[in-house]
Amino acid sequence: MSVAAQVNQEVHQQSEEAQFIVDHYDLLELMTVNAATGLGTRYTRCVTVTEEWRIFAAYVVAGGILLSLLLIVVTVTTGFRYAKKIEQRVSTRSGSLSSISQIWSEALVGRLVRCSHIFAFLVFRNCSSRFCHKRASMLGDPDVPLPRLWQAWCLVPVLSMYGTLVLVLLAGIYMQFE
Repeated sequence: MSVAAQVNQEVHQQSEEAQFIVDHYDLLELMTVNAATGLGTRYTRCVTVTEEWRIFAAYVVAGGILLSLLLIVVTVTTGFRYAKKIEQRVSTRSGSLSSISQIWSEALVGRLVRCSHIFAFLVFRNCSSRFCHKRASMLGDPDVPLPRLWQAWCLVPVLSMYGTLVLVLLAGIYMQFE
């Protein structure tokens, strides 16, 4: 009890500046607290909507990167099986798909490169413009009928990966704004 009385007496004897700090401690804490780092005890719930969106964007970036890696794995495993079938059907002597399959092996990078060329062939083949049809004929024979399942296994994972990467880039740009 004597200690409390002694502290109380010292507080009353302090200068005006020290007394102001004691009297208006809550106001000073509010002015100096930083909600982004979590300092302070009373005013840590000052999270604004933009900070919540930035946190959401960070989760989108992290999830998008993981999803893109998963889609690459799907492309080089299951998608490559169908890409090889498409290569065998549409490759011609003068087309570059036949030379690409000879240059690139079936290792991881080779599979990714070959799937990328099959993806480009299928995109050019399915476009209606004369320019795209000409580009598809430089890769292989665009008039060979292909099952839709084969095309889907070569198109959907790659298109999904590109869409996810665009979303990741947009979320990353949003995170840079204040």
